[in-house]
Amino acid sequence: MRNLISALRPIKSATEGSLDDYDFELVYIAGMDPAVIKVKLHDDTQFTYKWGAYVYTGGSPARFKHGVDTIRDRLEELRGERARTESSGEP
Repeated sequence: MRNLISALRPIKSATEGSLDDYDFELVYIAGMDPAVIKVKLHDDTQFTYKWGAYVYTGGSPARFKHGVDTIRDRLEELRGERARTESSGEP
């Protein structure tokens, strides 16, 4: 998650607003209040995301995509390990 959050910078612009059309929704919990971050990838140079009341443009799409792919790969790996454990009958 730290890699995904760090990929959100540098910020080129920020405005108050909404982001209804998004590709990813992250829930970041640091402390008691979770932050919901909605991310819309545009191209390889920048993306738009909403965090709180503000919509930001900028970031590093390549780093963000790499972070998402890493998480997906790890989830697939864990699912495979779980399936092997369940089929072998081990607790």
